[in-house]
Amino acid sequence: TYTNKLEILYDIATGLTQIHESGLVHRDLHTKNVMCQGIKDRNLGRGEEFRFVIGDLGLAIPPKKDMVYGIISYTAPEVFGDSSASYTFAADIYSFGILMWEILTGLRAFSDFKSETNLMLKICRGMRPAIEPNTPKLYADLMQRCWNDDVNKRPTAREL
Repeated sequence: TYTNKLEILYDIATGLTQIHESGLVHRDLHTKNVMCQGIKDRNLGRGEEFRFVIGDLGLAIPPKKDMVYGIISYTAPEVFGDSSASYTFAADIYSFGILMWEILTGLRAFSDFKSETNLMLKICRGMRPAIEPNTPKLYADLMQRCWNDDVNKRPTAREL
C-alpha cells in the first residue's frame, strides 16, 4: 500500500539522518543497500514487526573530493559533471529521491539504458525518471526537490 511505502521511506530517511548527523556521506545509497530488519518489539506504533535500515556503510566517509563510486542511476549529476565535485550530503539526498521513485513505482530507474556513459550524460543534462500521473503532489514535489540540479535546493535528511 501507499502507506507501507511511506513507512519504508520514513525508515530510510531516519537512517540517512543518523548517518549525516554523524558527519558521514553514504555515497552508495540504493535499493540493494536497504535491508528489512526483523525486530521483536511490537510497540512500533505501526503494527509491524520489521523496519528498513541502510546497510553497506563501507563507502561512508566524511564529505571530500574523490572518485565516483556507486550505481550510475543513483549518482547525483554534480558528482559526474565536475572534476572538483565531491560526494556531499546533497548527493545522498539525490539518491534518496531516486529511491522514492523506485519504491513508488516498483521499477528500477533508467533500467532501459544499456550505456552507462549515455546515462551519465543524460543525468547531467537534467534527465530524471518520469513521475507517474497518479503520484500525490506532495510526494512528487519532494522527489523533485531531492533530485534538483541545484544542490542548495535539495532538502536535508532531517527535512525528509
